[in-house]
Amino acid sequence: MSKKNESGVFNMSRRILNFRLFASLICLVLLFYCVSFFISSNILAAEQNLKLQILAINDLHGALESRTLNNKPIGGAAVLAGYLDKWENEAAAQGIHTFRVHAGDVIGASPPISALLQDEPTMNILGVAGFVYGCPGNHEFDEGREELLRLQNGGAHPKTEPYTGVWPGAATQYLCANVVDKQTQQPIFPPCAVSEVEGVKVGFIGADLEETPTIVMPSGVATLSFLDEAQSINKYVNELKEQGVETIIVLLHQGGAGDRQGGPISGEIVGIVNAIDDEVDVVITGHTHTGFRGNIGGKIVTQAYSNGTAFADIDLTVDRTTKDVVEKSAQIVDTYHDPAIPADTAVEELVNCYKELAAPISNQVIGTAAYDLTKDQNNAGESALGNLIADAQRWEMDSELAFMNPGGIRANLEAGEVTWGELYTVQPFNNTLVKMNLTGAQIETLLEQQWKDQPYPRVLQISGLNYTWDPAQPAGERVDPAKILVNDQPIETEKTYSVTVNSFLADGGDNFTVLKEGAERENGPVDLDALVEYVQQLDQPFGSSIEGRISIPLDIFVQVTDLHISNFTDAQKTFQAKYDPLAYAPVFVEEMKALRPSFIVATGDLVAKAETKSLAKGMEWFDLYLNNIVNPVTSEGITFYQVPGNHDVGGIKYYKKPEDIPENLKEYYGDGLFTKKTGFPTFYSFDQNDYHYIVLDPLELDRTVNLPEEQLNWLKNDLEANKEKNIILFFHQPSSNWEDWAEVSDILDGYKIKMMLAGHWHTDEAVDNGFPEQATSSFSGCWWRETVGKDGTSIGYRLVYPLAGEVRHFYKELGANQQINITSPVDIAIDGDTSFNVQAYDALQPVKELFYRIDGSAWQPMYMEKVGVWYDGKAALNITPDNNYHKIEVGYEAADGTVFSKAQWYKFADDKTVTIQEIYDHFDKFHGRYATVRATVTAAFVDGQMPVLQDETAGITVWAGECAGRPAFYDGQGLILRGKVATDGNGLQQMHLNDAENVQITGTPWLPTPKALEIQAVGSYLYQFVKVENVKVTEASEYEFYVEDGLGQKLLIYTGDVRPAYNPLDNLKIGDIINVSGIAWSYLGEAEICPRFPEDIVTVTQAGEPAQETAIIDWLGIYDDQQKAYQGPLKAGKSYYLVCKPKKNTAGSISALSILEVLNIDQPQFLNAARLSVTENPSEFAALYQPAASGNFTLKCFLWNGWSNSVTWSSLAEPKEIDITVSP
Repeated sequence: MSKKNESGVFNMSRRILNFRLFASLICLVLLFYCVSFFISSNILAAEQNLKLQILAINDLHGALESRTLNNKPIGGAAVLAGYLDKWENEAAAQGIHTFRVHAGDVIGASPPISALLQDEPTMNILGVAGFVYGCPGNHEFDEGREELLRLQNGGAHPKTEPYTGVWPGAATQYLCANVVDKQTQQPIFPPCAVSEVEGVKVGFIGADLEETPTIVMPSGVATLSFLDEAQSINKYVNELKEQGVETIIVLLHQGGAGDRQGGPISGEIVGIVNAIDDEVDVVITGHTHTGFRGNIGGKIVTQAYSNGTAFADIDLTVDRTTKDVVEKSAQIVDTYHDPAIPADTAVEELVNCYKELAAPISNQVIGTAAYDLTKDQNNAGESALGNLIADAQRWEMDSELAFMNPGGIRANLEAGEVTWGELYTVQPFNNTLVKMNLTGAQIETLLEQQWKDQPYPRVLQISGLNYTWDPAQPAGERVDPAKILVNDQPIETEKTYSVTVNSFLADGGDNFTVLKEGAERENGPVDLDALVEYVQQLDQPFGSSIEGRISIPLDIFVQVTDLHISNFTDAQKTFQAKYDPLAYAPVFVEEMKALRPSFIVATGDLVAKAETKSLAKGMEWFDLYLNNIVNPVTSEGITFYQVPGNHDVGGIKYYKKPEDIPENLKEYYGDGLFTKKTGFPTFYSFDQNDYHYIVLDPLELDRTVNLPEEQLNWLKNDLEANKEKNIILFFHQPSSNWEDWAEVSDILDGYKIKMMLAGHWHTDEAVDNGFPEQATSSFSGCWWRETVGKDGTSIGYRLVYPLAGEVRHFYKELGANQQINITSPVDIAIDGDTSFNVQAYDALQPVKELFYRIDGSAWQPMYMEKVGVWYDGKAALNITPDNNYHKIEVGYEAADGTVFSKAQWYKFADDKTVTIQEIYDHFDKFHGRYATVRATVTAAFVDGQMPVLQDETAGITVWAGECAGRPAFYDGQGLILRGKVATDGNGLQQMHLNDAENVQITGTPWLPTPKALEIQAVGSYLYQFVKVENVKVTEASEYEFYVEDGLGQKLLIYTGDVRPAYNPLDNLKIGDIINVSGIAWSYLGEAEICPRFPEDIVTVTQAGEPAQETAIIDWLGIYDDQQKAYQGPLKAGKSYYLVCKPKKNTAGSISALSILEVLNIDQPQFLNAARLSVTENPSEFAALYQPAASGNFTLKCFLWNGWSNSVTWSSLAEPKEIDITVSP
């Protein structure tokens, strides 16, 4: 060792010892029972309440150095400690005492700065940073019981003593109630501790997850028992209560999922916390590396991500008299680097010293990676990095085969120089290699154990072996022995093969018990050393790839839809787009490369509104789509089929006359844009394995939704030619939108139609229209509003598995590796004895074992039924109807012990109906699901396509425009209606009626009496039958007028839906005093009343002044290309925005498809645009105008409205003329 290093050793040893006085005191007094500490404060004892602050971290994993998150530096022990110092100092200034604690996994799987010195650096820094208590996590036991006890109590280690001296022990005390010695049944750490603050006792109890022995080296915990967490905690809650402790905090290394806003928490932690004694006030958790705060059964529950990137701040107020916690709150605080929060200098000095010690080894360059090598497994389970590691182990031990557990691969390798430290982060567990002999039969057993008795498929990484497994087969029968090849030769069951595994697997870890039978064992080096040596001898730069060592015979294809790709700047300006779907393209491409589906099909709306743009712009957008999504996938040999959507037809609303189309672009007009750019016709068919696939285009240039005669004839011939085959159809708009669906349905009848897949709706829902049909949610979400579909579905795509008898499918969220889909019951109002089905997958593999529970009770297994490739979980909910909501939670356990779960709420009632107010109050539970209401029709607007319902609690609209054979609705009609709860164009709650059979007419027609309101209260009674009385008409137009009350409050009265037609200009005068009845409505946040009949408008006092029509289009002005108001003459060749605002859309609402068109009368030229952001007002419209020459011109502004089916376009008002001057 150099002189410099010798000096570093001395200094480091001194620094460690200087911070050990407190540790020594704790070790002297802490025995294996709850002990007490007494803490004084400057708070006046006379103050009634004592305030406490708990600052907590979890899952630090030795992350002493900062990292980058969201392109910003975050974490690092010194910065974390700096945050905690600030929080504690500010609290102390207010007389608040602070405890710093952790919830386990602070060590283990650590980077070299800590791991090279046996995690002593992390343990030391936690003490220096003031952490008093913590609980062990599973990673604390990575090196076994004795090493963990050494870290707690002190002792020499041969790897660290030459550098830092004899380790004196940790200042932070582990507490653990549920880890006991098998022989004595005594805890190996104190189960709890009591600190007394100004006469108030505060208790802490620790516990580790019960499943720890299954995810660590079995031999390291062979002498320990891990008991039930809740039972063990409750045992010591009782002891604390006997000591007079009323404030109790649990440190528990077990986790779940939630959010930072206090929303619901899911996962294994919920059941445990519900089972914990209610005397516990706070449960601080870890293990799942998520960030959340919430409340379970009155207990605050927190988790603060991992690696020191955040901490939990929990504030408690304790009544000094009763000792009870009377107030409590929590927040999760990120530790992004902030100049206003300086790092803790003492911790920073220690980190720098440890970094200096680790650098000579950690920074040594081992090789150069030619490209990124990831541990991401494809759908068969193989990964590029896993292949590299398995190859290294086989090479090191000169064996025929090697197997590596995927959970032991902890990080990826980035392209470029690869250091020893980076390889260490990939394999940080210091397992040794073990060479053994296994028979061919034992190897077959080993492969089957990847799924048998596993909560999650643990697909081993392999070298020297090739095999195929079939997820459609039951566990224990998935690998065909005839397809197992050892070094390209069929495996022989009686033959003996040499096999290399790590010591974790050799000991039966991850339930690979057959490896414990391996004979003639030979111990080798540490797995990391083997990887280092292997990389060093490879040709540089080195690489590794997925080679097909593991394969599956799945015929999975992917459907993606409604991508709406465009230049985002254009979309922001012309469509008010809120985000760019193109940003998700790289994630999609990478998932497709890993999945390698049989093919991909994009079912329309590939680009954003090409019909309203020039052909040059549409071509630009298609190029973005092809270059960023299609080409990167097809270059991998994956076929990508294209289907046209209504937004993929070029320029049909942009060019007013054929001569307006540039000559060199005419072939791209209409469908030409789609066919020329994608290379696919608008309708065609193809075959894949045993299925025949048909692509249809029901969207023609006249904007009607039907199939023309040519396509109908082609369809008939194609079906007849493939009548013996199973058939799947693709098209953009769901069949319920088609005008000629009855005719098409008759043509399809009699053929083997197994599934129809569509898009367009931006929701994920089944379509009930005679054949199995699914409308898939969009890749672009609601791009005009948020990054989810209208029903809350996240951005993603559909995975489809065509089986011989049926088509299995589910919607996968982009970037999500785990997902649980609860597919029924569909109604929220249900009675007892109801069953429900569940599909779940993890890393695209079906989950074999599912569990469910009701209201946080004990988990119960679901009955698993194999249907094709998937397992359906089924369970019966035998709950006595009690007219209450109950939470049904479904979960499964992943390989690392993490429990993933999903919860839904259901109402169990004798009466299967709910009130309309319940839909509003519990919208998060209803959204996207069906509900049944008993109500009265108060208005049958839009020719009966949109009735308004009202019961005794509230009102709601129903969209029935796409319901085949919908009943005739009329005012006063009583009914029971079952519909899907969704939102309307304004984002307000609405029900959708899809089936006429879901309406039951009841009782005698009856209409509620309209509720008399003040104008200012109308907005609080949406969709209810109301009236305003003695109000004055202040202005009027053809379809609307305004009234005003005596307080000066104004209200819009919209008459566009009055039947028979009602023109305020013919019936009212300015100054008339009237009474108005109708439905309370809202548009763009403005309240209004919509009368139903002329009789709803009653004149009380008539004025002498005749009503005059006011302008429907208000001219607002001109904005420049910087989106600022422009004054003065325009300049030729420059771009401007012509902005107008309609006083009211006279067709009832301003559609997202509405456009402003401007005609230059003197130089005939039409321009158009949808809503623009130039004025930040969603009710204003603008058109881009570029004058070609100087002079005086007249512009004519038109406002047009297009409805949701894009069938008709109607003018909203007479055009308004504007005179302008253009200078050279």
